[in-house]
Amino acid sequence: MLAIQTNNLTFSYSSKRKVVSSLSLEVPDQSIYGFLGPNGAGKTTTIRLLTAMLLSDADNIFIQGKSLAKHRMEIFKTVGTLIETPSLYLHLSGEENLKIITTLRNIHPKVIADILATVGLSHAAKMKVKQYSLGMKQRLGIGMALLPNPQLLILDEPANGLDPNGIIEIRELLVKLNKEHGKTIFVSSHLLTEVEKMSTHIGIIHKGVMRYQGTLQNMKESAYASGEVIFKIPNTSEYLFSLQQEYPQAKQISNEEVLFSFVNQQEVAAINKQLVKKEIPVSGIQIKGGLEEWFMQIIDKNNN
Repeated sequence: MLAIQTNNLTFSYSSKRKVVSSLSLEVPDQSIYGFLGPNGAGKTTTIRLLTAMLLSDADNIFIQGKSLAKHRMEIFKTVGTLIETPSLYLHLSGEENLKIITTLRNIHPKVIADILATVGLSHAAKMKVKQYSLGMKQRLGIGMALLPNPQLLILDEPANGLDPNGIIEIRELLVKLNKEHGKTIFVSSHLLTEVEKMSTHIGIIHKGVMRYQGTLQNMKESAYASGEVIFKIPNTSEYLFSLQQEYPQAKQISNEEVLFSFVNQQEVAAINKQLVKKEIPVSGIQIKGGLEEWFMQIIDKNNN
């Protein structure tokens, strides 16, 4: 089942430019779906449409198989959201902030202790939020989204502005929520490296248009489908003749590096195996290009 599905979702703030254009999302249940794109790509507008903060003109958004236009109130009983930064009462403690939400949403306050433990804030339950770090505030915001025990979390750039340690904490929390608690997580980001480290599925949007959608594994296979690889071989000159007998395309680029062309990752492994068989010492392998270069090509393609 798809946790989120949109059919040709389109939205404009004015007649001059479509912010989202014919977007068809397919977010599998119990996945971590990384919604990736540069700033201004249309990520936040899409999330506002998915959370009914903006309204689509058509009945083309489905959450957990139900029409958002027809079942909005029912749907959001099982969906948690964090759009940009959480709204917090800084003069209150983390525990008190959560208690306000349980009162507003008629949730039993006994869940608060479990939520604080889940997001790693048990030690700071009584601390005033104004003393929290930015990463702690983001985790408290995710805790608020978790209070109704949602099946689906929709998060807009939860790691934005965090220091490296804060980014790692958010990433580890999301992976934990997915693997240990079975949550489906739709998370937007402009950081390719972070999306790669935690996502199972990827959607890439640019200028409101979906440029790529698929599993992380398929994305990597596309990125590394063909290209060039550098084998680091100490004292390369000693082995170059033997190398070029079997691999005429091999090119020495330094006294410790040889460049090979390849058509898939299996060929890289085969080259390495053959070099070891020939007793040629390989101290490192570096594939040129990769995900970042592939991502930029996806973004630059059809850039008008």
